[in-house]
Amino acid sequence: MLRILYCVIAIVFCACSNLSSERFSKDFYEERRMQLTRKVELIDKGKTQLVVFCTYVSQLDSVKYPEGEYFFIEVAFENEKLKMSDLQFTLLDEKPIEITTIPHNDKEFFQHTHWNQGYLLRFDSVPRTEYAILSLVLKVKGYSEILKFNYGFKVENIL
Repeated sequence: MLRILYCVIAIVFCACSNLSSERFSKDFYEERRMQLTRKVELIDKGKTQLVVFCTYVSQLDSVKYPEGEYFFIEVAFENEKLKMSDLQFTLLDEKPIEITTIPHNDKEFFQHTHWNQGYLLRFDSVPRTEYAILSLVLKVKGYSEILKFNYGFKVENIL
């Protein structure tokens, strides 16, 4: 009986462990970052023009980014004529408040290659009621295709 009690206590202590402790943090953070990363490609006439990775960093680290909605964008311009000024990002039809260039050696943000350019986009906070349809939209000057990074979720009607 005493053995069972010790097992129950051990399970309770393990189940209540702090997920931010050293033994969880790196792998947990990396897995969560991957879950919050989306990729889109703009293909025109069979050739890739643009590849963009997007990570929703507000959901990744809400303590560091408590005000507003933050997205880390990593852009690979395959078409040398394209540049950042040709890209228009919107979140629920609103433009970013701020766009910050992230240097290649920044340890906080993972970049797939050193040729890609990184940017941190900041938007106003989104009401929780809008989370079901949350998509970051990208329009590229000179192309009609609309690219979306979908972070929404479908709410099922239980009744």
